[in-house]
Amino acid sequence: MDNIGYSDEGGLQLKSYKTNSDGILNQPSHYEDVKKNVDLDSDVEKKRDDDDDDDHKVVYVEIDDEGGKKKVVIVEAGSVAEEKELALKPYADMGKEDLLRFSETVFWRRARLISILIFILAWLALLGAVIGLTIVAPRCSDPPEPQWWQRSVVYQVYVRSFFDSDDDGIGDIRGIVAKLDYIKDLGASAILLSSFYTADDESGSADYGYQVINHTDIDPVYGTFHDFELLLNETHKRDIGLLLDFIPNYTSRNHTWFLESRASSGYSNKYWNYYVWADCANSLGRANNWLSVYGKTAWENDTVAGKCYLHQFLNTQPELNHRSSSVQSEMESILRFWLDKGVDGFRVVASAYLFESADLQDEEMTCSSADNLYDCMSHELTRSQPEVYDMIARWRNVLNSYNSSVSPRQKVLLTDGDVEIEEVMKYFGAYDGEGGADLPINYQLTHLNSTCDSKCVSNLVYTWLNQKPSSGTASWTTGDQDRSRQRTYIGGENFLNVLNMVKATLPVTAFVYYGEEVGMVDGPNQNIDPAGQIDERFSRDGFRTPMQWSNETNAGFSNLSSPWMPVPSGYNAYPWNVEDQSADPDGILGKLKALIKLRTDEKSIEFGRMHRIVSDQVFAFVREHEGFNRIIVVGSFGNDTVATVDVTQNSPNFKVPSSAEVVFVTNATMSQKVGETTDLRKVSLGPGEGFLAKWEYVRP
Repeated sequence: MDNIGYSDEGGLQLKSYKTNSDGILNQPSHYEDVKKNVDLDSDVEKKRDDDDDDDHKVVYVEIDDEGGKKKVVIVEAGSVAEEKELALKPYADMGKEDLLRFSETVFWRRARLISILIFILAWLALLGAVIGLTIVAPRCSDPPEPQWWQRSVVYQVYVRSFFDSDDDGIGDIRGIVAKLDYIKDLGASAILLSSFYTADDESGSADYGYQVINHTDIDPVYGTFHDFELLLNETHKRDIGLLLDFIPNYTSRNHTWFLESRASSGYSNKYWNYYVWADCANSLGRANNWLSVYGKTAWENDTVAGKCYLHQFLNTQPELNHRSSSVQSEMESILRFWLDKGVDGFRVVASAYLFESADLQDEEMTCSSADNLYDCMSHELTRSQPEVYDMIARWRNVLNSYNSSVSPRQKVLLTDGDVEIEEVMKYFGAYDGEGGADLPINYQLTHLNSTCDSKCVSNLVYTWLNQKPSSGTASWTTGDQDRSRQRTYIGGENFLNVLNMVKATLPVTAFVYYGEEVGMVDGPNQNIDPAGQIDERFSRDGFRTPMQWSNETNAGFSNLSSPWMPVPSGYNAYPWNVEDQSADPDGILGKLKALIKLRTDEKSIEFGRMHRIVSDQVFAFVREHEGFNRIIVVGSFGNDTVATVDVTQNSPNFKVPSSAEVVFVTNATMSQKVGETTDLRKVSLGPGEGFLAKWEYVRP
C-alpha cells in the first residue's frame, strides 16, 4: 500500500493516508486535518512513502489557494490524476464529501460521543422511571378503606321479642347471646338493640323499655350487667359491633328527675328546669294548641306541680328540656357510661323532637280535619328546630373522644328522624355533611306499598340520594319496631326477594329488622301497646311479635305457654320460620344470605359508585369501582310483566355491555339463570323478579 505524506513546511501539519492500487485516496475526507495556520502560498514537496512497492503507482500531492479553499492536487508520475477542493470551515449547502470530512473532526467526534452517552443515560433514566412508576403506581387505584359500619348490614333486634332464654315469656340479653352464631351466619356485622333500660314497663300503660326510669341500669326482666358484658364480649369476638338505643327525648313520670322536678317550681329546685313546664293557660288545661304525634293535646296537667308538662308522645313520657345545661350534662354522662362499657355506638331515638320553640306560641294549622289532626299542623315550632343539629354535633364530639388509632372500631352515631328529607340531611352536619351523625336512618323504602311500581321505587331512592351530601353515608331500612313489616306493606311474599336485592345492593349500609329474613308479617293488635290504646291505628303490637325460629310451639321463641305477645298464626306453615328455611337456598333466608355475601365478595357493591339506568319498566342501576367487576341490578316492581327492556341504552353516564354473567336471581323459575350469560338488550321480567349480573373491568 502507498501512503500520501504531507510535509510540515509552511506550518502545515500533515498526516499519511493510504491509497488504493490506482493511486486514489481511500479516505479523501481526511484532508480536514490541514490546519487553518497553513501558509497557502507554500508548496508541498513531493514525497513518497518508504514502504511503497512496485505494484502501486507513486502519488504526489500539491496544495494551492483558490478563493479561500484548498486545492489538493493528486499527481501521478508528474501528471494530474484528480483534483479536490477542500473548505477551510463549514459553509451552507455543503456537499456530501465536505459534510463527511467535517464530521470526522475531533470536535464533532466528541460531540457525537457525548450525544450518544446522553441518549443512553436518558434511555436508562426513562426505563427506570417506567419501572418505578409501575411499582409505586399500580394499574388500578387502591380500593377505599370504609369504616366498619359503612360496609355493614345492621341487624335490628327488639330485645323483648327475640329469644326467651329463661322461659318467662320475655326475650332477654342471654337470648341474644344464644343466637349470635345465627346472626353472624346471616352476614350481619352490627347489632342494634332496642331499649333494655330500667323502665316502668308493668304499669299498664308501658311503652316497653322506652318509659325509662334509669338510663344507666338494666331492667331485671332483660338480664344483668354480667349478661350484658357477656353479650358485648361475644359480639366483638365474632367481629360484630354492638349499638344501643339512646333515649334522650323523654323519661318516665316515675324517673327520679321528674319526681324531683314536680316537687316545687322555680330555679331553687335543681330539677325544675329538667322538663318543659308551662302554665295551663286556658280552660282546656293546655299551654297552647300543640298536639302529640297521636293527635291529642301535647300538654298534661300535673296536679302535684300545678303546671302542665309537655309530652310529644305518650302522656306518660314527659319531655326533657335540652336547653338546660344540667340535662345536657346528664345526657353526656349517659353516653360516656355505655361507651366506657365498650359499646360501638347509638341510635338517637326520636331525634327530630329534641327541641321545641321556647316561646310556646300556637302552631299554624294547615287543615281542619284529618285522620290524625297532628298531620294538620305545620310542625315548624315542635320538631326539627335548629338546636337539634347542634346537639347531635355535640354528641358526635363525645363519641369522637373515644376514637383512637388503636380502637378496633370507630364509634358510630345514628339518628331516628322520619321527617322531611331536607331536614334529615341536616343530621349529617353543618360542614358539608360532616360533624353530625354518621348514619341518619333513611326510611324511604318503608313508604312502599302494593301499588308502587319500578318508577315509584326509583323516585323514592333518588329523592334521597340526590339530596345527600357527597360525604354522607347512605342507609336503607325497610322496617323497625315502630313501622310495619315489609311483607305486609309491599303486598305479599312475591316482592320480598326483589326488595331485599335492591336494599342489599344500594350504597352503603343496609338494615335488617329481625324476622324480615324469613318473611314475617304484621301480627294483629293485642291492645298491649299504649299508643294502640289511644287509637288502634297507632298500635305497634303487630311489628313486635316474637321471632319465628321454628314450627314448634310459640315458633320456638319461648317454652312458656303464653309469652308476652302472641305469635301470629301461620308461622308453622312452611316456610315462615328459620328452621324450615335454613335448608332451602332458594328461600327468603337463603336469598338474603347470598346477597349479603355478594356485598363482601363484589367490591363494586361494597364501596363502588352507583350509575342510574333510566327506565319506567324496571328499577335498574350499575355499581362499579375501578379494577373490579361491574355489577348491574335489575328488578321489577308493580304487577305488570315487563315485556322487553334494553338496559344498555338508558344509562346516560355509563356504558353497559350487551351481555353479562348472571350471579343472582330472585326466583329459580326465571329465564335468567345463575352462571349463564344474559342478553341485557332484551330483559324480560315478571312482577317481583330481578337479577344481578356482572362483567369484568376493562381499563379504558
